[in-house]
Amino acid sequence: MRVKLKTKKYTCSASQSLIEILIGIGIVGVVFSAVAGIVYVSLQGATTSKERSLAQSLANDMYTSVQSVSSYDWHALWSSISGVAYWPFDEGAGAAASNLTGIDEISGYNAVMSLGSSGNTSIANAWLSGTSCKSGSCLSFDGTDDVATVSVSATSTLDFTTAFSFSAWVYPTASSGAMMAKIPAAANSGYEFLLSSNVLRTIIHGTSTCAYASGTLTPNAWQHIVVTYDGTYIRHYVNGLSVATTTCAYAPVANTNNLLIGGRASDTLKFAGRMDDARLYAITLSSAQIQALATGINAMYTSNTSGIRSIQEGTEQVTSGGIVFTRSFSLSGVQRDASNSIVSSGGTNDPLTKKLTLTVSWKSRTLTEQTYITRTVNPGSFVQANWSGGPGQTGVVFTAPSTFDSASSTVIYTTANQLTTQPSGSGGSIDSVYRYAWNDIAGWFDFYAVAYSSGAGTFAGFASSSMGSMSMTCIDTSCASSNYTVYQATSTGAVYTQGDVYGYGWSDAYGWVSFNCDQRGVGGSTSCATSKYKVSISTSTGDFAGWAWNDVLGWMSFNCDQTRFGGTDSCATVSYKVKLVQTTGFLDGILTSAIFDTQRQQGVAPVSMVWQGTRGAGTVKFKIASSRAVTGPWNFVGADGTTVSWYPLSGTSLPDTSIPIDASNHYNARYLRYQIYILGATTTAITINYYQ
Repeated sequence: MRVKLKTKKYTCSASQSLIEILIGIGIVGVVFSAVAGIVYVSLQGATTSKERSLAQSLANDMYTSVQSVSSYDWHALWSSISGVAYWPFDEGAGAAASNLTGIDEISGYNAVMSLGSSGNTSIANAWLSGTSCKSGSCLSFDGTDDVATVSVSATSTLDFTTAFSFSAWVYPTASSGAMMAKIPAAANSGYEFLLSSNVLRTIIHGTSTCAYASGTLTPNAWQHIVVTYDGTYIRHYVNGLSVATTTCAYAPVANTNNLLIGGRASDTLKFAGRMDDARLYAITLSSAQIQALATGINAMYTSNTSGIRSIQEGTEQVTSGGIVFTRSFSLSGVQRDASNSIVSSGGTNDPLTKKLTLTVSWKSRTLTEQTYITRTVNPGSFVQANWSGGPGQTGVVFTAPSTFDSASSTVIYTTANQLTTQPSGSGGSIDSVYRYAWNDIAGWFDFYAVAYSSGAGTFAGFASSSMGSMSMTCIDTSCASSNYTVYQATSTGAVYTQGDVYGYGWSDAYGWVSFNCDQRGVGGSTSCATSKYKVSISTSTGDFAGWAWNDVLGWMSFNCDQTRFGGTDSCATVSYKVKLVQTTGFLDGILTSAIFDTQRQQGVAPVSMVWQGTRGAGTVKFKIASSRAVTGPWNFVGADGTTVSWYPLSGTSLPDTSIPIDASNHYNARYLRYQIYILGATTTAITINYYQ
């Protein structure tokens, strides 16, 4: 008779909440789940029971080490050997098939996928999973206009000037293409890793250029590639084996260009195929390390040197009880459905949680344990409860500031511990139906997210289009570098008639948009003698009419009926216009915070915010911006990850209620900022919660 006694198994529940419950402004962290501990007692197999017990002990010890390392530094789980970037590409498209971000687990160099107008135009098709990938999910490039962009600051650890290594699993479907490159259009600095006529090719741009091609890749098959440079030699490896070596005396020169995955700057040389598990190191990997990467994707083990635990790539051999065991662990992405339960597919990636798989093998036997680990064991908060110090805070702040960057003229901040807006004014919003302007290149411009303050005569918010969004005031982003606003004349004067719109909007994609040929109202000049145009709003109906101008896109028409400005009426063909709906009550305003430094070099993951105060019938909503560098760029986004949305996605937020932040939009950024939109409400404190 065989008798088995089993201890209670502790695992992470599949319905474990991503953020759990945030009470007030506090954070409740999710602790690590325990590894299943199983002890076998067999009356007929004492030897087997002993071996299983030893294997279980080795798994438990490795789990303890992983727990220790991740509690100290979550990023160290992926590299302790000078890794500077690691894109596992395990995020997937998500339930809404809209995820564009491939997270860098080490330094926060997140890769943002963009699809062109030809080839593969579906982000759901760009993300593959299961048997289509080497492990978990992966990215697919069409070879035409797909590329993933890693935005970098002026100084970056991706600017290799001495030794480096590049590693990736690739599945090429065409014979040539750029797999990864950090070069300017002139190609006088940086580096690039290419596929050229099915051969692996490396180009280093230093004081001169080294170009080296060696190692044939097989089309339509997965293979592992590594390129190393030690300051003297370039070495190529395919599937863990060295294929050739050449000398190169020209170390790469640093540049400020972004890193591109799947392409290179200013040309059509794009990679066609799939890519998984891409890595960059600031060292020259050894042949043993390369072999470990090639033979066990995601396989890692923990080492303990003089009591210091660290992570190494590959597998480890351990002798225990006279038996040789091989052990390793791997980390994979976790997806959650709409109810926040963990699902195997079809959910949205949870960047704060990873599935941990522990494997111990011996004598053709294998013990496998699975559990979940989270980043929520080390919380932090940023609190601002006073704004009376005023605007102009362009430097960083660390704790409880009383200053901020900028605010609308309608925002009242002078009373300590209180933020509100001017009462007894009137404002306006764009009609939910009549909200579109037309441009022959960009198509429809949607102005629904634009708001109007009649007290100040100013517009705020973003108009969106297929060519990118347009900001109506620098307060939408930052006024530190350029102070601009779109105005409406509230009365008739020497320059403008009541209802005339003037000033400039700005887009990072296509530049300045002029709303009037006469810009004397904002310190400019008049060009009406050359081209007479303007946008104007009817004081009786709120209808926009006229044209705005952009040097890239050309004319933007605000009404299909342009007869009042000497144009034609095309409404019979297509009916459109932008309409302003007047409202009464409090004026609205936007405040942009100072730059908050978390002092975590490798960044944090913001997960929620809470505001305290009184809402009444008013509105309070937020945007969050993050950056790896104190200089930005600052991209204020809302709940759907775009610049035209807010937190919450619709309606208004409630005081003393946690507002979840999509951490994937700000993952591993060191610096945080917020924008608050207020209308008829009073705020006494704002808290941003994050995990380190």
